[in-house]
Amino acid sequence: MARECRIRCHAKPALFDDEFVVRFTVAGPGGPREVCCFAYGDSVEALGKPDESGEYPAALHAYRIGEAKDLVAVVLPQSTFQNGESVLVENSQLVAG
Repeated sequence: MARECRIRCHAKPALFDDEFVVRFTVAGPGGPREVCCFAYGDSVEALGKPDESGEYPAALHAYRIGEAKDLVAVVLPQSTFQNGESVLVENSQLVAG
């Protein structure tokens, strides 16, 4: 069963009012890499103040679907049915609590 979690990210408003661009680190066979995606609604929680570019530290609400050692498989939120892409993140990328 999937459990909610929050991934450390950086976010900034996108083109539409209820849309954000989020940037975070995923794990993969070639090592960690930074990715960007769109997030909608209340799936982004601000954790700090924006810098000069408008980007701020944030947490992206996602769903934990599995884990092994220090990696966690998560499903990213989408605008319908929370049915987004699956990625691997390091456990240290999750916000506690």
